[in-house]
Amino acid sequence: MGTGQRLLLIFPHPDDESYGCGGTMAKYVQEEKADVFLLTLTRGEASSQGPKLGLTKEQMGEMRSREMVEVARVYGLAELFLMDFPDSGLETLDPRELEETITKIALQVEPQVIISYGPHGISGFTDHIITHAVVKRAFVELRSKSDQLRRFAMQCIPEEVAARAMRPLYAEPPENIDCRIHVEPYLDFKRRGLEVQKSIGAVIERDNVNDVLMHPYECYRFFQERFVTPVEDLFANLPQ
Repeated sequence: MGTGQRLLLIFPHPDDESYGCGGTMAKYVQEEKADVFLLTLTRGEASSQGPKLGLTKEQMGEMRSREMVEVARVYGLAELFLMDFPDSGLETLDPRELEETITKIALQVEPQVIISYGPHGISGFTDHIITHAVVKRAFVELRSKSDQLRRFAMQCIPEEVAARAMRPLYAEPPENIDCRIHVEPYLDFKRRGLEVQKSIGAVIERDNVNDVLMHPYECYRFFQERFVTPVEDLFANLPQ
């Protein structure tokens, strides 16, 4: 029997979910028996790996979409929502269009907690930053209407992880981290979630030098909340 916990992750691209939150997803599905949902805004068709594989953008999007179905199976997600907004082109859209999609799915799912990027989008990628902005706006509107939704958790990278990365990442200082989730027992799910995304295998291999993606903790900062001592559960002390 489930716990009644419902978690919705919202990210712009396939692979974003596994890079930073794969262990979290696995923990809440396997240990907490929560219902975990994933909304991916694009099909990832603009990946630099497409031309290297001899694929058009349409073919790359189709391949990555198929891989995301397998990702959902690996993690045991309650449901995957895969949209077709333009990869690397979210800045060209009316943000209200994105907010409308997010709002519709959130009302359908009725999560207590939403996870997405923080203000810097970890890597500074424009699609990541725009996703943060539209999710935050949608969350504020939804929170006043929903009996369930209580928290917006922003994925963040601790300094010790950023220091080992092969590309610049925005590190969150320790005092800004509100939640540290121990995910070491679930890293095999994360590995499998990344391995099935063969279309971008070269990128994942590059970014995972020194096993940097397999850090035993995944960290979050809470919107309009602050915990001096980080909690270990995304559902701990939910605001009323």
